[in-house]
Amino acid sequence: MPLNIELFPFKTLIKQRYGLMFDGLGEANLQRAIHERLTTLSLNAAPDYLALIRQDQSEFNELVSLLTINETYFFRDPGQWTFLVERLIPKLLARHQPPIRILSFGCSTGEEPYSLILSLVEKYGAVTEQLFSILAVDIDHRALARAAGATYGAFSFRDFPDSLKVRYFTPTVNGLHLLDPQISKQVLFLQHNILTDPFPDELNPLDIVLYRNVSIYFDATTRHLIQQRIHSALKTPGYLLTATTETLANDFGVFRLLEEEGQFYFAKEPDDPVPTLPVKRLHPSRRSRDTVSPPPGAVTAAAQPQAASPDAIKRLIRTKNHAAARQIIADLRQQHPNDLHLLILEGCVRLHQMDLSAAEALARLAVERNMWSTEALVLLGLIENHRNNKVEATRWFRQAIYSRHECWPAHYYLGELYRASGKPDLSTMEFRIALRQIDSTPDPDGGLDVPLDLPVGKIRSLCEYHITSGLMKR
Repeated sequence: MPLNIELFPFKTLIKQRYGLMFDGLGEANLQRAIHERLTTLSLNAAPDYLALIRQDQSEFNELVSLLTINETYFFRDPGQWTFLVERLIPKLLARHQPPIRILSFGCSTGEEPYSLILSLVEKYGAVTEQLFSILAVDIDHRALARAAGATYGAFSFRDFPDSLKVRYFTPTVNGLHLLDPQISKQVLFLQHNILTDPFPDELNPLDIVLYRNVSIYFDATTRHLIQQRIHSALKTPGYLLTATTETLANDFGVFRLLEEEGQFYFAKEPDDPVPTLPVKRLHPSRRSRDTVSPPPGAVTAAAQPQAASPDAIKRLIRTKNHAAARQIIADLRQQHPNDLHLLILEGCVRLHQMDLSAAEALARLAVERNMWSTEALVLLGLIENHRNNKVEATRWFRQAIYSRHECWPAHYYLGELYRASGKPDLSTMEFRIALRQIDSTPDPDGGLDVPLDLPVGKIRSLCEYHITSGLMKR
């Protein structure tokens, strides 16, 4: 089996057909996927496989299935679900004849569209099937098969209310849970490539498109093209929802970008829009930025060129100026969408704001790009610690230590977790390590490139106290 493959022609073909980017760290995943298919098909030369996928779409689909990341769970970003079901959908029901047609784009293994239908059933009950038509598409046929099976493990239920789990899911073997068939049948799954496939009748016209946690895999040109296709398929009025962290990177002026109650969304509006709630623009669209002044208090690279840097972002986070920090990060990420450090800094801002779901999504994306990013691993540990999820927090802090043994914040937090779990020997060991590392490097950020601003003196005292207490109890 070849050890090195010329990836450029593969990357070019995948970009042309699917818009997916595999630069930088993504190349390793692409190399592994090609190796796997070469082995499976008993092929010796990568050029032979390249020729095969040019001609055989089914084999191309097999390769793409190995490349897509199906990391999702139920009710991801719960604030968006509440806003969608309680605000946007009632608007459309008042304007459009049912059924309201909603598309989950990049639906992966189905948690997103099933979260939607469950939310609607909870609000509208038995008439949900008459009021709504839920469509879900993805390019990965394996993920779609899992979605149609509607069977899920514990990972998918991280933010799922126990009451709903009991009501709508039936336990199966190996700790899995099957969604009620009366619910799952209300979602239609289709394999669809939005870049090249014509919109089938099932996808046209639409009222709402969920386009969340997907656009990060496309460059700006591809995102713009996808938005234009979505815009043409939407009714008027119609709405496009991206993930909170993807909002500014998708503001191309194709839609109006609006904000209500702290939630952002894109709108295709009639000539005479009739919003039913107070609405304000986040910022003018790109088409009018040359003639419209920025919002009061906005921080821009032009106004504050010295601020547009990672160090400036960290200073803003330390002074709790989170809105300004997020605006700079958004501007910089448009210029450098693959910058891992910016991704982690935005996760840090979200953590400081206690927006744990958004912080987790950013940190997990950082880990996907670099599994040895100590900063991202520590962020995930802190997030689970805030959720009082001791098992997951322990796992992330241990992984951070494996990545960088001298990371004293991970040792300290791990010691606290062991202490709370009744493991005094392990906790004492971690406190000793943390204390030694603090003494040698008393950095409030623990040597990490994120502004943790930990109280070093207090943590040193706590380590000493817990070590002493542990010895006295023996």
